[in-house]
Amino acid sequence: METKPKTTSTQFPYDMSGWCAEKSEMVTEELALLIDDLRKDDNIEKDIKEKIWGFVYPALYNSTKLLSFFCGAEWSTGDREIIFDKGYKGYEELSVKYGLIEETTESKEKKEIERFIRRFRTYLDGSRYPNRTFIHDLLQSKKLKHPIINDLSDITEKVTLGEIDWENYAREALLLLDRLSKIYLDNI
Repeated sequence: METKPKTTSTQFPYDMSGWCAEKSEMVTEELALLIDDLRKDDNIEKDIKEKIWGFVYPALYNSTKLLSFFCGAEWSTGDREIIFDKGYKGYEELSVKYGLIEETTESKEKKEIERFIRRFRTYLDGSRYPNRTFIHDLLQSKKLKHPIINDLSDITEKVTLGEIDWENYAREALLLLDRLSKIYLDNI
C-alpha cells in the first residue's frame, strides 16, 4: 500500500489531501450511480446512451486512479472495470479495497441473514414456550424485506393462534429458512 500524499495549494496553508479524497470519492460514487441508472433507463435513445457510455468509461479510469492516489491505495486497471460492470455494488467493493469502508452493503446483509437464520433455527429446536415469543420478537426486530420473511411471520401467527401445532410449524419454518438461505446466501 502506498502512503497517502500531502496536497497543498497556494490558497490554503494546510494539507488538502482529505478534501481531494472526498471529492474524488464523490465523483466515483456518482459515476457508479449513473451507470446503474443508464442500465435501468430504457427511455434514452440508443445513440445518446452509447455517447454517454463513451464518456463514463474514461471518466471512471481517471476517478478511480485519483481516488486510489488520495486514499494511499494501490490502483489497478481492473478497478474501473469493477464499477463499470457492477455499478454501485462495484463502487462499494472498491471502497473496501481502498479502505474507505469496512464491508459492502451486501456483505452486511449476508451477515444479518446468517444471524437471523441461525437464531431462528435455535429457537425452533426448543419448546413452543418461550421460543415462539422469541421468534415473534426476532421477526419484529428485523428490517429484512422478503416474501419468505412474510411467510415466516404468517405461520408464526398461525402457531400463536393454535391453528397449527409446534411440530408442523417447525417443519414448515425450516423449509422456509432453507429457501431463504438459498436465495440470499447462495446469490450474494
